[in-house]
Amino acid sequence: MIADPLSYARALLERHGLHDWTVGLDRARTRLGNCREDTRSITISRTFAERATESDLEQVLLHEIAHALVGARHGHDGVWLRKAREIGLRADQAPIPPELREYPPARLWPGASVVAFIRGEVVAARVLKRNQTTVDVDTPNGAFRLPLMLVRGRV
Repeated sequence: MIADPLSYARALLERHGLHDWTVGLDRARTRLGNCREDTRSITISRTFAERATESDLEQVLLHEIAHALVGARHGHDGVWLRKAREIGLRADQAPIPPELREYPPARLWPGASVVAFIRGEVVAARVLKRNQTTVDVDTPNGAFRLPLMLVRGRV
């Protein structure tokens, strides 16, 4: 856990030349970070930041910094991916909430039974559809689109 995630985040933004960008914490429960080009701001889920390891926080911030550096129009395309890798984002270092670490990686085909980290809780879910960077799941509380790192296989 990092004592002051915002100071850590500001230093990382400065290191990558984002001097006029702001960083903050938000109330997100189904994503870890967000980059807003229009407001020149990056936010991190408070729930995530309070429990994240330094490595996990760094990887989420690098993901968002890559968006800031190449612009929103690139989404998760090849331009974004090249920049993300160039600044240090590593696919094998994707952050996994501590609550999900006991679960194995999931095979995310439609109909697969999985667990998902939603609103701070691990819940049983069924895969509806997998996209390149997200997975749509159905839970007893409704359907959600989640980043791949928030969905794991059942034990």
